[in-house]
Amino acid sequence: DLILLDLQMPEMDGYETAVKLRARNFKNPILALSAFVNDDVLKRCKESGIDQVISKPYNEKELIMTIIHKHGIDKKTFRVNHERKINIDMGKIKSTGDNNIEFKDKMIRIYINNLDEFLDVSGRASIEKSFDTIQYAAHKLIPSSRHMGFKDLVVLLKTAEEFDLNRHNAEEAGKLVYRIREIVKQVKNEVMAQFSSVT
Repeated sequence: DLILLDLQMPEMDGYETAVKLRARNFKNPILALSAFVNDDVLKRCKESGIDQVISKPYNEKELIMTIIHKHGIDKKTFRVNHERKINIDMGKIKSTGDNNIEFKDKMIRIYINNLDEFLDVSGRASIEKSFDTIQYAAHKLIPSSRHMGFKDLVVLLKTAEEFDLNRHNAEEAGKLVYRIREIVKQVKNEVMAQFSSVT
């Protein structure tokens, strides 16, 4: 269902393995582990048919979440999963800025604005069927979501950012976007409920 390999394997490296798998019409995700990741490595991976590179050392939970959500796939069927609830851990956002209430309020307001911007842009882009615009919007939301500690959302956003329409159809892309938009709404509602004084 999914291939997880290391780029630096003996005899046949990860790049060559991926090329051979794609030549045999393997269409499922290929994820690669590497201790060294730069633009050249990412480019070579893409050219070889590798869907995503995971840096070593990696966090076990993040690796599992990446595998579950890569291309919006479910861990059992590798189909888009709309039902699965993601973990919204408010611990990191609550500790942002420590005792500096003014700074924390500003950070939360900025993050809520980022969520609203993603919902606005992705909504219009969905109607226009402009998946490139959605990928860029996802790319922009990743840093602030990572800073706020929403790891599951980051994994989904990265999935959208790296989604390959050459390997997956528009229906799968639409389902993935719908899933991400629902999660972004869920995160926004949770943040607003926890920090009602800010909003």
